[in-house]
Formats: sequence, structure tokens, C-alpha cells
Amino acid sequence: MKKKIQILLMAVVTAVAMSCASKPEPVPAPEPSVQEPQEQPVVQPVVEEPKSEPERPVDEAELAPDQAALEALAAAKAGADAAREQARAAGGDAAYPDDWSRAEGTYGEAESSPRDTRRQAWEAVALYNAAADKYNVAYTAVLRSRADESRALADSARQEARGVKADVAARDDYNAADALYNQAASSYKAGAFEDAAEGYARAAELFAGARDAAIEKRAAADAAIKAAEEKAVESDALAQDAVRILGGGQE
Repeated sequence: MKKKIQILLMAVVTAVAMSCASKPEPVPAPEPSVQEPQEQPVVQPVVEEPKSEPERPVDEAELAPDQAALEALAAAKAGADAAREQARAAGGDAAYPDDWSRAEGTYGEAESSPRDTRRQAWEAVALYNAAADKYNVAYTAVLRSRADESRALADSARQEARGVKADVAARDDYNAADALYNQAASSYKAGAFEDAAEGYARAAELFAGARDAAIEKRAAADAAIKAAEEKAVESDALAQDAVRILGGGQE
């Protein structure tokens, strides 16, 4: 009995051994890997840069005067000074005080105006030009007045020349005076009062010359007629004397 038990145990042991030999040894499960914590990148806060204003375009008018502005300013002032002196020399300040006063006011504005920038320089140019125009108004008024006076003299001389028939007796002189008169009238109509004044004055002289020539011719003609009449009377008297003498001789 005991021997049977040993045989049975031996069989069990053998079976267990064979069972263990046939089964693969279990592979140990891999140990979980422990990852080291990685450093997170530092996120810098986004700082918005202040928006720059768009660059404004340069206003050239506010820059210092350039060469063109300076030259224009010098020319405008010279022109105003010349017009001022011309009007004064012609007597415009006395003959037309209102026009002269307006011109002086504008000239004073130009003289005192700032000119630190191009805009200011060109504004001063405009003031000087305006002053020159106003001085020219006074000067032109003087010239127109002189032309009117010369035309009145020419009209009077023309009428006198016609009165003595100078257009017939001194035709060439009269026609020359009349042509100059018409030329002066055209100058006056065109606003060239200085030329008109000179033309009318010269025409007046020529009309006077034609008048005097006609008067001289008329006087010479009258003298010739008188001499002829006197000669005729004398001839008639001589004829009568001859008749008497002849008649007496017959007696």
C-alpha cells in the first residue's frame, strides 16, 4: 500500500514536471517607463507696438522761400516802386488823391507783410502787384486827362482850319493833320492815352499850320484881286484919258 502511494506521487511529480517543461516561461511584463517632465517653452506675452501715424506729406508752401519766390518778390517790389514813382511824377497823387490813397494803402500792406515762408512770399508778391496796378490807375487817369485836353485843342484847330477853307486852300497840309488826328483817335480808343495825347497835340499844330497857310493864300489872292481891280481901274482911266486926248486932237 505504501508502495502504491509512492508510485502515485512519483507519477504526479512527473506529470507536473512535464507540464512545466511544456509551458513557456512567462515573459515578465515591462516595467512602466517613467518619463522625466519636459520643460515647457516660456510663452512671451505679445506686446503690440504703438501704431505709427502715416507720414504726412510735406507742405512746400510752408517751407522757407525758394529762389523762384525770392526773385518774384524782388521783381514785384521793383515794379511797384517804378509804378509809384511814375504816377507821382505825372502828378497822379495830386490830380487823383483817392486813387493814390488806395494804392498807398496796398503798398503799405505789402511792405509790412511777413515773408518767412513760400506762401507768405507769394502773398507779398500779389500785394506788390496789386499796388502797382492801383498806381497805374492814377497814372492812366492823368494820361487820359492829357489826351482829352489835346483832343479839345485839335478839335478847335480843325474847326478853324475848315472855317478858312484850309481843306481846299491848303489841302496837303490839312490832309496830313487830319490823318494824324485819326491816328490819335485810334490810339485813344485802344487805351494808349500817352500816344493819343501826343498825336492830338501834333495834329492841332498841323491844323493850325494849314489854317495859317490858307489865310496867307487867301490874303495873297485878295491882294492879287485888289491889284487887278486897281489896275483895271487905272487902265480904264488911262483909256478914258486917251479917248479925251484923241477926241481933243480931232477937235
